[in-house]
Amino acid sequence: MTIIIVLALLLIAVVLLLVFARRSYREARQAGKNPIIAAFSAIWDLLLERL
Repeated sequence: MTIIIVLALLLIAVVLLLVFARRSYREARQAGKNPIIAAFSAIWDLLLERL
């Protein structure tokens, strides 16, 4: 039962990261920057903030 709860929380975290990365990707593409690097950079910054 505990493993199901942990997996559910992990899935929620991954979905939130993907939504955040998608937003950064779109903003970077509109600004003319490299969108893939911007998305990874946004995820990295978010993770460092939380830790």
